[in-house]
Amino acid sequence: MKSLLKILIILFFCNTIPTLSAEAPQTNLQLLRTLYDDLFAGAFVGISFSDSVSILIHTNEDVAYKWLIEERLVDKLRSFHVNNIFIDKAAEPFEIEVRPIEQSISYSKHKAKLRRQVNVELYLHIKDANNKLLFSNTLKRTRSDTIKTADVKRVENLELSFTRGAQRRSFLGKIAEPVVVSLVTGFVIYLFYSYRSK
Repeated sequence: MKSLLKILIILFFCNTIPTLSAEAPQTNLQLLRTLYDDLFAGAFVGISFSDSVSILIHTNEDVAYKWLIEERLVDKLRSFHVNNIFIDKAAEPFEIEVRPIEQSISYSKHKAKLRRQVNVELYLHIKDANNKLLFSNTLKRTRSDTIKTADVKRVENLELSFTRGAQRRSFLGKIAEPVVVSLVTGFVIYLFYSYRSK
């Protein structure tokens, strides 16, 4: 009996330790922050910022993630020792203009797991105090990984709608569904008419 108990304890720890050591996937919000950080870091290479900068973020009213872009942009400017940052106010001649284009999260079936894809895209325009254009381009960053289906609730934030992903169907899934619906409908019609003809 004691040996059986020892075996059960050993099996329990053998099953528990890999689970504990397995690294939890990054949340969708963490991935979005990383993508914006990469995006701004790439755009700011070689630019000498003044002490004061105005940030103008042009968004539609329904864009819920404006604060995230603002947060990452301010954080990146602080790393360049910019002390005075004005948001949505052209108070300073050194100006950064941002126009969000897309931010999306999607999941698609990938073997036994889900393939997660996170996209961010925006237009960035930077001019200095002399109205000289320093940067003007549309920037895009994408990150893909695989997560367990059970981890979806863990990586999303229910309070932030933009961290929730959409389930994408595969190409075969898109084709198979109408075919199955057509076959079932045809079979039901066949049964109906064959039953009435008796």
